[in-house]
Amino acid sequence: MPFDKKKNVDDFDPELEAEEELVSQSNGARKKSVSNEVEKIEKEGETVDEAKNGDAISLGSPRKAAGNFKEAKASRKKRSRGVSGCSIKKDGGRFEYGYDDPDDFYDVSDDDLDGMDRYIKENYADHTFDSCESEDNSKDASSRDDSPLPDHVVRVQKCIIDAIKDPAAPEALHSIIEISVESCDNVTFLKTIEKALDDMVARDQWTRSGAMDRLAEYKTVSLLAKCIHQGLLTVEAFEALGVSESSPSQTARLLHAALAFYQSNAPELQGDYLTVSPTEFADIADDLCRSGEVSCVREALMGSPFLHADVVYQVCNNAANSMNMDLIFNASKTFKDLISEKAIQTINCLVSLQIMTVAAVNAGVARFLTELRHTEVDLPAASSLAFLLVSYCIESPACIDYNVYRMCPRPRKFLRRRAPSSGRLSIREDADGDCTENNYLEVA
Repeated sequence: MPFDKKKNVDDFDPELEAEEELVSQSNGARKKSVSNEVEKIEKEGETVDEAKNGDAISLGSPRKAAGNFKEAKASRKKRSRGVSGCSIKKDGGRFEYGYDDPDDFYDVSDDDLDGMDRYIKENYADHTFDSCESEDNSKDASSRDDSPLPDHVVRVQKCIIDAIKDPAAPEALHSIIEISVESCDNVTFLKTIEKALDDMVARDQWTRSGAMDRLAEYKTVSLLAKCIHQGLLTVEAFEALGVSESSPSQTARLLHAALAFYQSNAPELQGDYLTVSPTEFADIADDLCRSGEVSCVREALMGSPFLHADVVYQVCNNAANSMNMDLIFNASKTFKDLISEKAIQTINCLVSLQIMTVAAVNAGVARFLTELRHTEVDLPAASSLAFLLVSYCIESPACIDYNVYRMCPRPRKFLRRRAPSSGRLSIREDADGDCTENNYLEVA
């Protein structure tokens, strides 16, 4: 078929040309009728004007050749919009958006992509999308985004979390050994570990990293003691850091406990680990819940900072299961006494000591709140009792942070105090309406 030199390349429609060629080859009769129609129009002196809807096309007049292709373009756009009933859009919307060149799609700068990433993170942070990555990779990415720590500190933190899952395993220290080789000296490596533990203690990373492990701090201390025993850390590095059991920092107390494990040749150095919390600490938790007297358990608790969070967790459980308003109040008062500074008389001077740190109390209460969904199976009023406990704890002087307070779900059961002289609570079955923070408790 001859090519019209007056045809504009932008207006060229190969699809229309192919259709006309197919018609000319397969249907000679139709072609003849069309040519007869053109001759008839020429004889009568009629011309076909350019149609606005693009359906009428002039075939016989050379004078209208340029107009024919304009009509073809209009028809093509109508087909894209589905006017003529043809197939789907093949141009991807280029003409509607003003893109005449396919290369325009790829003319996007790195700044534009970064801006798009920021917009998605800011507006869709709470949404979950399907991903081809594994679950572990997505967790690691989220932890890196949330953490403001340097990369080498995040690596140490991840190594510790992975190692304490099974500290007795031979490969538990492999990744820590690799990182220690990269460090300049033992003091620098220990400072990196301290930063990692600071973040883990502040955000209770042990609980966030998976299922709650009541002995997570104990396993961490045992792991660090094993690092000293294997020569990855030195006693001099701990002394240079100045860790002590009376430090206001929970991290410093855990590091001091690790040094004490090594110096006392603890059974953990030979792989003999505890699997459950010692019974004597369960008794301590029971005594603290009932009496609230902290002086008699001071020495036992000061020597075991790695079990402080578990003691707080057990006190919370005991107080909730008692269904006793007085014991719940005693538990909150006990926590406040444990973190308050006490002046202790020594041979030379008075020393101010805290039995527990706020971080330990936060971790223990947070783990109790995390387990509420399981506790409610046997204790239907667990959410209401937990809310009563955290309400006492947040009152001035507060013994927990506001973030921990917000972890508590709203009360789901109405409670009633049985008698003014008794702290016993019972569930109100006759209550109407929604249970809220303002009406869940009725004091007789």
